[in-house]
Amino acid sequence: DELYDASNNVSKVKYVSIPSIKIGNLEYKNFTAVQSDMDAFKSLGIDGLIGGNMISKSCWDFDLENNRITLSNTLDKKEISSFNKVKVKKEDTGTPTLTMSYFNGLKEKNIFFDTGYNDFFYLSEDMFNTLNDKKVFSKALTGEGVISYSAFGPSIGKTYIAPLEMKIDNYEIPVFLTAVDVDDTSNLGAKWLQYYRTI
Repeated sequence: DELYDASNNVSKVKYVSIPSIKIGNLEYKNFTAVQSDMDAFKSLGIDGLIGGNMISKSCWDFDLENNRITLSNTLDKKEISSFNKVKVKKEDTGTPTLTMSYFNGLKEKNIFFDTGYNDFFYLSEDMFNTLNDKKVFSKALTGEGVISYSAFGPSIGKTYIAPLEMKIDNYEIPVFLTAVDVDDTSNLGAKWLQYYRTI
């Protein structure tokens, strides 16, 4: 079948049924995987990816400060009592989505928490245009080049970088520079896990 990446590039892939796979002491049963030979993964020395469809079936504690990922079928209520709890919605793919607000409280729903994206965050082009029309950016830089690079190749076009004020629920993220992508929704990436221990 055809598989689309985050930049809407397409590739033909095979889907296979896997009866069982073990990670540590946890066993995952009866799920579907994509079999594909992607050049980008070969050059990085990656044999495969664990996706949202597997991660959503158990508890994963990402503690990158201590270089530790813990998997469990239960949550330790005592340990997580000090964490900020954020509502998430799970897409059909198993990928969690969040709601965030920018500057004056303008909200964006269904922002993907995409651990396959190796930066902190990017705004969708539509949200960038909405915020830019409201003149909330003190300054935005534009250019031409690679907007994003995904599993099947680059997306090339007009690029933007702008300072962003963002909140998740009542938690305010310190101002940071965001890139802009032609994706339909904004994305929170894997670099989040370097700054925030996440369960």
